Amino acid sequence: RIVKLIPEGIARELAYTGRRMGAREAKSIGLVNAVYPDHKTLLDEVMKIAREIAKRAPLAVYGSKRIINYSRDHSTADALDYISIWNASMLQNTEIREAMTAAKENRDGQFAKLPPQKNRGIKEADLMLLLARELKDTLLRTGDYDVLLTREADVFVSLEDRVRLAHQRGADVFISLHADALAHGVAHGARIFTLSDAASDAASAALAERHDRLDILSGIDLNGADDVVTDVLLDLARLETAPRARALAQSVLAGIENATGDLYKLPLQQAAFSVLKAADIPSILVEAGFLSTDQDLDNLIDPLWRAGFIAGLRDGLAAWVISDRAEATLRRR
Repeated sequence: RIVKLIPEGIARELAYTGRRMGAREAKSIGLVNAVYPDHKTLLDEVMKIAREIAKRAPLAVYGSKRIINYSRDHSTADALDYISIWNASMLQNTEIREAMTAAKENRDGQFAKLPPQKNRGIKEADLMLLLARELKDTLLRTGDYDVLLTREADVFVSLEDRVRLAHQRGADVFISLHADALAHGVAHGARIFTLSDAASDAASAALAERHDRLDILSGIDLNGADDVVTDVLLDLARLETAPRARALAQSVLAGIENATGDLYKLPLQQAAFSVLKAADIPSILVEAGFLSTDQDLDNLIDPLWRAGFIAGLRDGLAAWVISDRAEATLRRR
């Protein structure tokens, strides 16, 4: 990000030479706001700014922070879209009126405090159902998709039934939404899994166990078929489906990265989750983040962040549909 904050020539010089930058030079190029003679003066001035900020509406300050951070890392057009979403969904008329009245009466405004955000009591199932509903609405608005949720309420649907339902409805794509939580360590960002015979790392293996790993492919009725015949049929189906699923995962990851930039350090992984085992439906499991990490939890409960995440997923899916249709002609040949 440094090349977006200071002139490119200076960034290159620092990178190529490794020289240090002094405080006064940093101020002259706009990297810092001010330079102070000593630590006490610095703290006094910072507290003065903090008191000014404290007079403003907390929601407006929070929104300004989110918008500035987003705009720094995205195009002007994307930033304007983000601002319009924020204004429509988060700004409160009562707070706007109070700010105008306070300015007119030359007094400090009386604004509501931001609600505390806590990990405790937040369930993955609730968050993912909310995310799934918002994704469904977004896709339906495009007019390009029919969308079926495997659950519409806080009920448990078995892993096998989820895939079976996809087959019954003739699904073209299967997307499973999840948010992980680690008992130890810290992890951040979204990742996507495609099918593998074995989990790709220890975390994937542990998650595969939690998702009830099965020996037989879920969601396909092979009653009465010989085991050898079954294996051959499934292998033939996967020869076409597996690369399509990988391409889908890569396209969706690109969309999410462009929209939010919040990806796990190893964003594309493989695992043997039951929900990925339909041989004839490109299937991906999207881990939207880690509930055990405050930053990810803050993102997941933020409607603006979810809107960006969903937009990225939508764009990635749309790009894949176009490329997959083009490659379908080649596959038929």
